[in-house]
Amino acid sequence: MNLILIIGHTGQGKSTYLQKFIAGKKQYIFDVNNEYNLPDDLQIRPQMRNRDLNVNRFLSICKSLKNYNICFEDATGFLRGKQQKELSQLIVAKRHTGNNFIFLFHSINRVPPELMEMSNYVILFKTNDNIDLIDRKFKNEKINTAFLQLQKMKQHSFIEINTI
Repeated sequence: MNLILIIGHTGQGKSTYLQKFIAGKKQYIFDVNNEYNLPDDLQIRPQMRNRDLNVNRFLSICKSLKNYNICFEDATGFLRGKQQKELSQLIVAKRHTGNNFIFLFHSINRVPPELMEMSNYVILFKTNDNIDLIDRKFKNEKINTAFLQLQKMKQHSFIEINTI
């Protein structure tokens, strides 16, 4: 019953982090890049994926899911500005459905402010963002501090931020 944002530049380890996080758990993935494979035995490891990039159908299916990790791989390309009403309703109802919502972004500045406000956790990898733009958009000291710390760390480093 969390909203988790995983943010990092290409090649920093976002998808690898996500795959480890959801391994062996019920999951439904908006699989933009066809990176997630269905298991051989669907009864042992229930996993679903959506590869046709139909956001409305994906959200419609999400309404029937309970206790799933619902993942939006590469959310940068399809989530901008104010979110669809259906998506906002799903996120707000996460406590009642037991679903976790996980969004992957390539840039902090591509995260819609509404999602940042509703998030429980941010997993931040290195990005090519500008600290002034981040501060202007979100005014979030935890994000600013983590961003600056990551600039001094080596590639594939990340910081987990509890935003509650």
